[in-house]
Amino acid sequence: MVVSLLREVRIGYRLVWCFGLILALMIGMAAVAMFAGRQPRQELGTVMAESSNKLAYVSEMRQHQYREGMFGRRLGLAIGFDEAVEDMRSLDLERAAYDRAMLSFSTLPLSERERAIVLETRQYAERVAPHMARARELVFAFNPRQASLILAREVAPVQGEWLLALDRLIDVQNTAILEHLDAFDAASRRTDRAIAAITIAAVVLAAVVAWALTRSITAPLGQAVELAQAVAGGELDQPMPPASPDEPGQLLTALGHMMSSVRDARDSMARLAQVDGLTGAYNRRHFDTTLDVNFSLSPRSGDGACLSLLLIDVDHFKAYNDRFGHQAGDECLRRIVQAISGANLRPTDLVARYGGEEFGVVLPGCTAQGAMQVGERIRLAVQQLQMPSAKTETSPWVTVSVGAASVTVPSGTTPADLVRLADAALYEAKRVGRNRVWAPLSATA
Repeated sequence: MVVSLLREVRIGYRLVWCFGLILALMIGMAAVAMFAGRQPRQELGTVMAESSNKLAYVSEMRQHQYREGMFGRRLGLAIGFDEAVEDMRSLDLERAAYDRAMLSFSTLPLSERERAIVLETRQYAERVAPHMARARELVFAFNPRQASLILAREVAPVQGEWLLALDRLIDVQNTAILEHLDAFDAASRRTDRAIAAITIAAVVLAAVVAWALTRSITAPLGQAVELAQAVAGGELDQPMPPASPDEPGQLLTALGHMMSSVRDARDSMARLAQVDGLTGAYNRRHFDTTLDVNFSLSPRSGDGACLSLLLIDVDHFKAYNDRFGHQAGDECLRRIVQAISGANLRPTDLVARYGGEEFGVVLPGCTAQGAMQVGERIRLAVQQLQMPSAKTETSPWVTVSVGAASVTVPSGTTPADLVRLADAALYEAKRVGRNRVWAPLSATA
């Protein structure tokens, strides 16, 4: 009830009320908290910052040590000189990176115990240096396996002690943090008791008011965010949440109008991106995409799948345009697309304008024999339109030539190969007289 009433007030006034009450409470609590526990907080912040830097360097040094061991083990597995040299160079790079990290660590303020551990790690470095040099010589002397044995026998045990020393550095940082945390906790408890005794009643009141004000703002804003995310994700059919007179309600209304506009624009653009504007068939881009998708999906069937393609060309179409005009030519193409689509095709088949007066029909799961039958149905359907031909030598009506090609996927072929086969068949159909269906190696139309 309270939230509903607040929704009738503009957000600015609600925020002023809420912030005024919260500000008054904050001033009272800040007066108590300002002078309590200041020194422990400062010390803890300093220790946390220093320990964070130190832990970062120690972690980096540990990683370099682990990587050195990994590259040392890989030397024994190297199958060639170049690979062994590359592993040795990687090992040297890790050692150099470790030295840089240790140098940076040494510049930080260190305790006596930390300085002793750093000195210990330097002694480890001095112990392994001769063995590393010997391993490097063996690698460049074409003997990586012997180099790996030296690293495993002489360097690896020292690296184990080395890592333990680095672990002790981590323990030092953790101990310092815990000690200062204990001091800070004690100061915080004293401060908390003082603040709680003064402000508990006021906080409860402020919490109730703040919740009511916040709820009156965040609930409709949350609905607006959900609606905006749905629109951004392409979910443009979301129901509109109830609006209200305040700003979030106006935002919801605006988002609803935007969602409707985006939905209309999306549908229009999707159609423009896939459909040829003249004939209503799918365009070349969608044809290429569909062909690629069929090639990528067909191998999943395991044993292979047939995929057929028909390329259809309108016979003597240039002469038709010259005689009857381009408007008549456009109408001719539209009627031919209607005839192709009405030639008892399956829902999975795709009719597209391939270019100019050429059309393509993708026939997934269709054998070569089935493709020839579909091509013949299309040829007859176009001829039965009985559109006058510009040249009557072949037929008094507008006719089409059809090139058919089929492949089994997977078979090493590509979409371009299938198109070339169908195009070659179409060329042959036109060469031997037009108004026929032709497939590679076919003997008859």
